[in-house]
Amino acid sequence: MARIYIVGAPGSGKSFIAKRLAAQLDIPWYDLDSDALYQLAPDDRDILYDRVRIEDAWICEAVALGLHRKWVHEADLVIVLVTPRIYRILRIFLRALLKGLGIRFPGQEGAETWAALRYRLRETWYYQERYGQPFIHECGMYRDRIFSFSNNIHAQKWIFDNVRRLQNTF
Repeated sequence: MARIYIVGAPGSGKSFIAKRLAAQLDIPWYDLDSDALYQLAPDDRDILYDRVRIEDAWICEAVALGLHRKWVHEADLVIVLVTPRIYRILRIFLRALLKGLGIRFPGQEGAETWAALRYRLRETWYYQERYGQPFIHECGMYRDRIFSFSNNIHAQKWIFDNVRRLQNTF
């Protein structure tokens, strides 16, 4: 089976890829930053994370930086999305507009608030410099299973093109 961890800034395309991979590979998908998980008590959330991490197969996605070390260690494949900032910002604004029209997105069940929008924009603005590059550097020992892409469509295509080969190595 496969354990795939997708990490990137808000608006980078993590959910886009994770949803499609989960359907194609028929394995469970977990949004580790979902609104529902952050409503749990921290200890309960950690118990859930520990339970998911030991499953045979999963696709997990997260922005949450405190989670990285454990998830990278357990993953067979790590996808780092380094989508250009302008695309991330546009996606965040588009998603906020659609949420205002009543459309819901996985992991973001509630209506968009001004505070949530500001948070996502702030995090995506500084993400690559503050978190993305240090994360890639910090995880150097796992280089054989970490791949970064500047476009979520390219990442999805690469994974789909290599899915059989990847499944045989898991």
